[in-house]
Amino acid sequence: MKRSKTVNYMPMSKVDEYIKNSRLESEELRRKTDSEIEIIRKEAEAIRKETDVIRKESETIRKETDVIRKESETIRKETDVIRKESETIRKETDILRKENQILEKKVHDLGVNVGFSIENTVYTGLLKSMVLQNIPFDNIYKNLQYIENKKTLTEADIILVNSEYAAIIEVKHRIHQKNLEEFLTKKIPIIVRKEKVLKNKKIFYYLAGDSIDETCIETAKLKGVGVLINDSAGVIESIESSLHEQ
Repeated sequence: MKRSKTVNYMPMSKVDEYIKNSRLESEELRRKTDSEIEIIRKEAEAIRKETDVIRKESETIRKETDVIRKESETIRKETDVIRKESETIRKETDILRKENQILEKKVHDLGVNVGFSIENTVYTGLLKSMVLQNIPFDNIYKNLQYIENKKTLTEADIILVNSEYAAIIEVKHRIHQKNLEEFLTKKIPIIVRKEKVLKNKKIFYYLAGDSIDETCIETAKLKGVGVLINDSAGVIESIESSLHEQ
């Protein structure tokens, strides 16, 4: 014989309490869930806003980077232009420098040729007369070099001598103040010291040329330096030299 099952029934009062408690728990769970969802929603909104800020900043940086890139490209192009222009200027400068060197050489050669021509004219004129300041001279020398330790110290263009007197003559195309100073301070001391034919002689100092600066005339007189002017009529003595004792 089968045994019947025993069913335990909850009293109604407990059922109502259970239902109430279950409802309360469900309500509490719903409130917690809603609260958590709201927190998540707010965090998501904050993240969205931060993302928008970052996106906008990134866009700004991208635009600034594009500007910098374009400016850099412009600078690069301008630098290339400047570099090419500089190279062109350098080449043109090299050409001008070479042309200037050629011109300077031509001018120098012309000056040398003119100098030789004047020197030969003065030498020839003095050779014919052999007289300075009404004093006759016996010998004339040209282009005497003074060398020491294989180095040329200076050169005497023309020297006239006799038994008592001598004349040292420096020839220039145009006589300037600078020529006078160099003649007296640099050339004369060496020539007098090195030249044997000047020993125990009373010496005249002369500058000779086609012309002389006006400012140089008074200085020459003060320094006792004579001036010989070369013209079509021959060598003309325009200023007499003082006698210079050794």
